[in-house]
Amino acid sequence: DFVGREALEKEIAHPVRRVVSLELNPDDIAEVIRSQFTDDPYKYIDFPCAEPQPAGGHQDHVTDQNGKEIGISANPTYSSHYKVMISHAVINVEEIEEGREVIIKWGDFGGKIKDIRATIRPFPYIRDVEDNKTYDLSSVPSGLSK
Repeated sequence: DFVGREALEKEIAHPVRRVVSLELNPDDIAEVIRSQFTDDPYKYIDFPCAEPQPAGGHQDHVTDQNGKEIGISANPTYSSHYKVMISHAVINVEEIEEGREVIIKWGDFGGKIKDIRATIRPFPYIRDVEDNKTYDLSSVPSGLSK
């Protein structure tokens, strides 16, 4: 037993949020990158992925289309395999619907914010597979030439 056990068991039985993947809109990412060549840039998006930082590093609010906050997003990473930018997110359970478009409020608090459209996808992010738990990773081409 430990202090907080009852609260933890309650959360496990009825989770409030769940981890999902977000697939970021490429036009919005391109706009953020393009802004780096102006006098008023958005926060830079590390490419292909943000450098790991203590305590999770940079995180952004995630909202629905009406501006209601429904979660947070972190660790945007480019997948050269899928040709998309993916982010991990923790979203309110009742707001999760695969394929739903949400908004990532990209930027630093008090600074310029860019609304990046993103689509909710499963976590972990593996497309074209019915069951991630039994997927044979050895079947994925490595991309290395023989």
